[in-house]
Amino acid sequence: MAHLNNRLLTQLTNSGKKGALALNIQAKEYRENLIIEEVDWSKKNEN
Repeated sequence: MAHLNNRLLTQLTNSGKKGALALNIQAKEYRENLIIEEVDWSKKNEN
């Protein structure tokens, strides 16, 4: 039983790491998109 629990815990930990990595990537892309939008706004203000 302990072996099964360890395997389950490992799977949960691995899926948690993958989920966290995916969230980090999404957050990074989101920040980059915000920066691009800010640059676009500054160009519009100059015109």
